[in-house]
Amino acid sequence: MNRRSFLTGSAAVGSGVLAWGSLSFARRNLWLGPARADRIDAFPPHDALVTGAVTAVDGESVSIEISSTGPLAGRRLLVTRRGYPAGERHAESVSEPLELGAADATTTVEVTVPKRGREPGRWFYESFLTATEGDDTYVFLCESGPRRWDGTDSRIARRIAVVPGSTSTTRFRRDRLANTYTLAYEWRDGNGEWWSLEYRLRRSVHEAAIDRDRGYVRTFEDALSDPLVSDVTDAIAEGATREDDGRSRDRVVTTVGGAGLPPADRAAADAPTTVSALSEAAQFDVLVRFVQDLRYARDAETLGRYEYNRTVAETLVDGVGDCKDKTHLLGGLLTSALSCDVAMLFQPAHVLLGVAIEDVPSPFADRETVRLDGREYLPVDPSWRFEIGAYPDAPITAAYGSRRWLHYDVGAIGRGLDRNVHDVLENGVPKRG
Repeated sequence: MNRRSFLTGSAAVGSGVLAWGSLSFARRNLWLGPARADRIDAFPPHDALVTGAVTAVDGESVSIEISSTGPLAGRRLLVTRRGYPAGERHAESVSEPLELGAADATTTVEVTVPKRGREPGRWFYESFLTATEGDDTYVFLCESGPRRWDGTDSRIARRIAVVPGSTSTTRFRRDRLANTYTLAYEWRDGNGEWWSLEYRLRRSVHEAAIDRDRGYVRTFEDALSDPLVSDVTDAIAEGATREDDGRSRDRVVTTVGGAGLPPADRAAADAPTTVSALSEAAQFDVLVRFVQDLRYARDAETLGRYEYNRTVAETLVDGVGDCKDKTHLLGGLLTSALSCDVAMLFQPAHVLLGVAIEDVPSPFADRETVRLDGREYLPVDPSWRFEIGAYPDAPITAAYGSRRWLHYDVGAIGRGLDRNVHDVLENGVPKRG
């Protein structure tokens, strides 16, 4: 029996049909449930030249300080009040045209958003600028923290979770300015070229993600359709920059592009400066390496708990994840960027991604695959810096994709859980400080 046959030699389950005992076992032990249908609104872009911060909230009135490196005359400010962290919009108001005409200028705008009826629970203000003078499209500016009504006035409300502060590691940096995270990533593609990305993420988006129901299947399905993933994909495609500081010159090209030459020997014209300008194979490689180069750590180490499925937003803000967290993120990125059909592959005490072979660009498409429910998938392990197609030599005990179970061996999954429990008992779980 060859390796491919061995890995999928246990009984396969197609068309989403599971024995009741297997499904019950999964729900009790793996939190395998359906994805939730509700979604965060689509993401308006930021204006790279403009920053804003809410400086005061007085009930229906909100003051916003706006700074710009260029003129803003004629543009309008839209302020909305909505349920926190991702609830419906309660009311909105549009300011008069701004008078900020000089570069490197700052102004404070006060906008009143009338209270219309009963608005129970927590809420917050979010503000947007018209993209250009006289335009009816908007870019995101800033948001306030959560509030609650106290009669006709308002008071600060409790947040969903403790908000992480600034941090810096070798390839990741997180800074927090008011209610926005600035996240910086650095990674190396398969050619040895270094890329960097700076991305801004709203605190309300992060906290809404923390507030979601979660589980292996639910979080995976969420990642495949999350507007945040599409926004991050666009940011990587157009905003990631290739660094030319010579750090990669000792690395020989082994995967895509360059015809096997060291990057330093390639002509400048052959080195695109944006990911979107790369070939499809090179884009595939850059996205895989982006996720692989995020720090790997188990939940017990980073969260002090045995099992937790990070949403995409949490993985991005934390700058770290374990095998399932990184599988969720990579699945979303490849689906959004390259329309790949992906599956979540389970091994004992491990999770990785499978990509339908017809969606895998050359030269990766000729690598060894696994057959699941009559279809070939290329395994891609996002946990560590494996070569694309390489992964731990262990059985595929279950596989989920295309909104159904492609393969399932409940006994093997049970043995995998036993290994997890043994590992926790052996190493202990750190307590939260």
